[in-house]
Amino acid sequence: MPFLTLERDGAILTVTMNQPETRNALTGNTAVAEFVQLCADVRKDAGVKVVILTGAGPIFSSGGNVKDMRRFFDDALTPDLIREEYRQGIQQ
Repeated sequence: MPFLTLERDGAILTVTMNQPETRNALTGNTAVAEFVQLCADVRKDAGVKVVILTGAGPIFSSGGNVKDMRRFFDDALTPDLIREEYRQGIQQ
């Protein structure tokens, strides 16, 4: 099941984070990759003038999934590597 669902109404694209069981957490799933692809697709589509971002369920998004963040405690992941990973994701 995709993390993002899309609904188009003319020039308006509504994007819903659709994993309410995890409070639409942004880690431990395909969320980041889907957001990166969505941004690339929207950039190429001149017909999209407005993007509305919402979350399914009672929570917009809990942010990062704390359970998934445990991987950052791996000794091999230095602060520089973590920072670089986030930078690459943000700049896409």
